[in-house]
Amino acid sequence: MFSKNVRDRDKKSNMLESENSPSFSSIEYLEKSLKQHLSNMYRHYSSSKGFNKMKNKWDKLLRPEILEFTTSSIIKNIKDSLLNLKHNVKSQSFGYIYIVVSTLPVINTIKAKTYFSNGYFGFMDSQIQKSNYGIGNIDLAHWIICCDGKEQAIHLTFMVATKDQGFGAINVLAQDLMTDSEKLQAGIV
Repeated sequence: MFSKNVRDRDKKSNMLESENSPSFSSIEYLEKSLKQHLSNMYRHYSSSKGFNKMKNKWDKLLRPEILEFTTSSIIKNIKDSLLNLKHNVKSQSFGYIYIVVSTLPVINTIKAKTYFSNGYFGFMDSQIQKSNYGIGNIDLAHWIICCDGKEQAIHLTFMVATKDQGFGAINVLAQDLMTDSEKLQAGIV
């Protein structure tokens, strides 16, 4: 069993270095992927009443210092996630927004959910505590990068500062990573 795990780990390491694998070691590739994810989100919510207000908030994720933190966190953590089959997390406050970056060694959402031992809401509760989100003046974004060495998937949760909740506020949740009971709790059915 041990030698199989070592072979699997070596195989994953080789896949990460292959030119055909997702290039999570390339800042340009990562920036393009994150921007594409946001572009898809903009299209999805473009007819919502609060879209213009929210687009300004979501655009914070593209500010150079935040994009640099996000991409460098992914690059630093994705290989370790794959080699050691673990969930890596890095977070930082930028004053007006708290950024959390998770890397997971799977793309299958059913398997990805297992890396949040207390459920996705349990994980987010811990990040809310760390971020001081409850004070009311800070947005919270959680990028989740899932990669199995061959394919990748990107998920995003964006929680609007509590002082800005209300008409036009759009909280985006990584619904694919939520349990059925969490979706019910959030009113997503």
